Amino acid sequence: MRARAVLALALALVLALALAGGCWTGSVPEPRAAEPRIAERPSLYVRIGGGGELEAIVDELMDGIEADGRIDMYFMNADGGTIRRRLTEWLCVASRGPCRYTGKPLHEAHAGMPIGDLDFDAFVDVFTRVLHRRGIRGRERIELVLLLRRARADVVETSRSP
Repeated sequence: MRARAVLALALALVLALALAGGCWTGSVPEPRAAEPRIAERPSLYVRIGGGGELEAIVDELMDGIEADGRIDMYFMNADGGTIRRRLTEWLCVASRGPCRYTGKPLHEAHAGMPIGDLDFDAFVDVFTRVLHRRGIRGRERIELVLLLRRARADVVETSRSP
């Protein structure tokens, strides 16, 4: 019984202190000075070497697609120069480079093409092999591949299986 009385008194004391907290006149610590900003990480565009490297990646990608044979049919009747330019612009903008994308939105540019998941995966596979050959590894390679993967919904129209 005595333990209950002590517990009740302790709870009452805690409650009284909590309610009286607004009356406390002790010193309040000064707010901390703003932490210095950690330097922002350079853009992916800068980290991979800029526009010249993107152009080289896209050139090798287009050559790789033609040699691979899984998805070259989507590029056969297209203007290769325009595709290279638009893809380079898109990658530049997506990697936070100083470019402007002048093409149609991806969903419009690929509308009517029966591009399936396997086709898109083949494109990403060729792209990944190009990055490897060009020595783009680690975080930068992952980020570039993720840029493409995020575009899947705008490019893929059907879920074709083999």
